[in-house]
Formats: sequence, C-alpha cells, structure tokens
Amino acid sequence: MRLILDFDVAKPAFRPYSELLYTIRAVICDFATGDEKMATYRNVLIACEFGRGGFSHERVFLIPTPDGAGVYRGLAYIDYCFLPNRGQLPPGEPPIGTRCKGLVSGRIIRENPKDGLFTVQVPDGELCDVDPSIIQEEIGHVSVG
Repeated sequence: MRLILDFDVAKPAFRPYSELLYTIRAVICDFATGDEKMATYRNVLIACEFGRGGFSHERVFLIPTPDGAGVYRGLAYIDYCFLPNRGQLPPGEPPIGTRCKGLVSGRIIRENPKDGLFTVQVPDGELCDVDPSIIQEEIGHVSVG
C-alpha cells in the first residue's frame, strides 16, 4: 500500500495575498489490486468563542482543549465564523474588547479510537484534538482553507 499526497495552491482574488488556500488530497493505492480511493474528510462546525482580530475581516477563535485546562487560539477569515444558530457572524461582531460564543468551520482529519478525540483542521491550517461533544455536523459545504 502507498500514500500519495497531492497539494494544490490557489489565491482567490477576494483574499489577501497572505491567505493562500491549500488543498491536500490523499490517495491510498493498494499495490495488490491497483485500486485507489480518495481519503474523505468531514466538514464540521466546532463550538468556540470569538474575539476581534487585527483586521476587520478576521476573528480570533478560542476552542477549549479536551482536558478543559486551556484553549486553542487561532485566526479565521470571517466567512468561516458562525453564530450558535449557524447564521453567519455579522461583520461588527463581537464588539472590540469582548467575546461571543459561536461556531468555527473545521474539517475532521482523524478519529482517535484510543482517547475518543477528533483531530480537526481549523481555518488557519493548524491541527488540534477536540472532544466530540463540541462538534456539530456542518450543513452545506464551507471550505476551511
């Protein structure tokens, strides 16, 4: 068996130059049969808190760690940020200096059977382990970057 990784890089016109979108496709090929199958990832929404980022189009997201002792902190383009009712986070929310509860778009990369956690990719490209209780299935498709 072999694993083939294929990387695509695209720069959409509406994004700042620093926000390149990377798509990784994994193809698993079985030498015995020659069959190939594309790895599939589930797009989900992850419960978090939002704060304002350094620019008007970005938000800081805070995802609780599985042990509850801390948070994962990252930046997301506002298109990946949602209200708890799954509506789009309005451009002026949250007010500067405050936080609000919400959902950030993510992609499940792997389920870890040993500890019951999910490894997810968040919009800034980082991977983090999260408790399944804070994950909701996403309706529709929103790329996480």
